Amino acid sequence: MGFLKNIFTKGNEPLPPISSKEFKVAVKEYFAPQLRKEGWKGTGFDFYKNESPLFYVLSFIPNKYGGSFYIEIGIHYSFITDIEGLQFNSKKLKTYELDFRRRLKDEDNNVEWQYPSDIESCSDILDQIWGTLETDGTCFFHNSIRMVNHGCLLNHQNLIVRSNTLSMLTLNYHPMLGVHG
Repeated sequence: MGFLKNIFTKGNEPLPPISSKEFKVAVKEYFAPQLRKEGWKGTGFDFYKNESPLFYVLSFIPNKYGGSFYIEIGIHYSFITDIEGLQFNSKKLKTYELDFRRRLKDEDNNVEWQYPSDIESCSDILDQIWGTLETDGTCFFHNSIRMVNHGCLLNHQNLIVRSNTLSMLTLNYHPMLGVHG
């Protein structure tokens, strides 16, 4: 009797969402090819695009409790090195490591996207994500480029000029003695 009860009660309950592993397969099959057509590279849930002097980064971040995920986009300056003076490996850039990033929002203005309940519905949510990336993501990336071009954000020349100015200030200023000629 308990077996029959389980069959009938499961029919009225919503299906549980797919796993992040299943969703990753859908991203690979459906979403990644669209990104590659636009010049993006990457695998799994992490993608990047070189738009010198910036790297654009896109990451799907599964919620550790399951059932949902986040989509983060960010930028990284291609000329900035790590602490050892080495270039960052663009294939390994993660949005959580970036200073300039944001989360994309779903149609209800939530940053937390829900996994669909079946693999067939993945194309619908990935279409929605693609539309959001084309609008909000493109706006974010274009504003970043505009800010670099107008000197609001660092660019390679600004960094050199600021570095030289800082060196001159450092040579001409001593905290105990004040400014030197």
